[in-house]
Amino acid sequence: CMLPATVAIAIVALLITSNHALLVAIPPPAVLLRSSSLPAAMAGRVVVITGSSAGIGLEAATQLLTIGATVVFACRSAQRAKAAMETALRVSSAPPQRAVFMSLDVANLVSVREFALAFAQRFTACDALICNAGCMLPTRQLSPQGHEANLATNHLGHFLLVQLLLPLLRQSAGRVVFVASSLHKGYSAADSHALAAALLNDPHSRSDYALFRAYAKSKLAMVAGAIELHRRESKHGVLALSLHPGTAYTEIARGMPLAVQWAQHVLQPLLRLWFQSASEAAYTITFAAASPEACALAGAYLERCKAQPAAKAARNPAFTARIWDLSESMVAPFTKSLRSTDAINLHG
Repeated sequence: CMLPATVAIAIVALLITSNHALLVAIPPPAVLLRSSSLPAAMAGRVVVITGSSAGIGLEAATQLLTIGATVVFACRSAQRAKAAMETALRVSSAPPQRAVFMSLDVANLVSVREFALAFAQRFTACDALICNAGCMLPTRQLSPQGHEANLATNHLGHFLLVQLLLPLLRQSAGRVVFVASSLHKGYSAADSHALAAALLNDPHSRSDYALFRAYAKSKLAMVAGAIELHRRESKHGVLALSLHPGTAYTEIARGMPLAVQWAQHVLQPLLRLWFQSASEAAYTITFAAASPEACALAGAYLERCKAQPAAKAARNPAFTARIWDLSESMVAPFTKSLRSTDAINLHG
């Protein structure tokens, strides 16, 4: 019984050391949010946050409510989302009408399109779309449309959501914020190159599935998609950013093997000493979605509110274009304009 625990502890240690450069103090979000520019920027603005019922997503929602935004909690579970909304409203002191729940399972492209249709009927603008929902699965699983589940949840669902909401984002000169991970870079130059090749050649991890590998591939797709979105949509006023929020103590182990969950529980006191709080990690998301300073960083990959080099492949226009085309082909049956009166086979 010691072997699984040892492996779990090693995994947790890897998560810490792979992000050691980010474990530095930043001012508490409560201090940063008193910046005079942020409330003025977000008053009356509509922000969608996927996966905002817990963790970093909930903290970002709370911060954005604090500075005046109307926040759409785009989540799978109505019960969890509404409990999160109560917490966010209490902490932010925002009026209840500025927190809205809308059902979304980002792993299911049917649900993504249904959400986009419902959102377009309810709102006339989308000032910021925060693509935060994510998963890290210990075994290979498939989405309802047959896509590898990490790729479907972390990248493809968000890719489709952006396509469907582009008219509203253009109209609002809105922002799209992709919550990625530093793991998209791999662990070395050679590993980064291999990761990019694996994403292109085996995006669904059919030949060789490994938990961190599949997760890293999906996050590389996310960062590449963000950079390509900026290249294509900046002329329409849409600002795209991707970011690594830093290492935070969240529910990321919820879907992992029991040994990893056990290790996280046992090591909880130590992890809380070394990791950021979810609130601290969320501030980079809030900064990207709300700060006027982020306008100068359009198209960048951020860590701790600062532009950092993304993976070499993600900085290659040929690679990002290929990821865009590959992603488009995977979601093609669901991308028809929301204003189209033509029938669409949502279950195709």
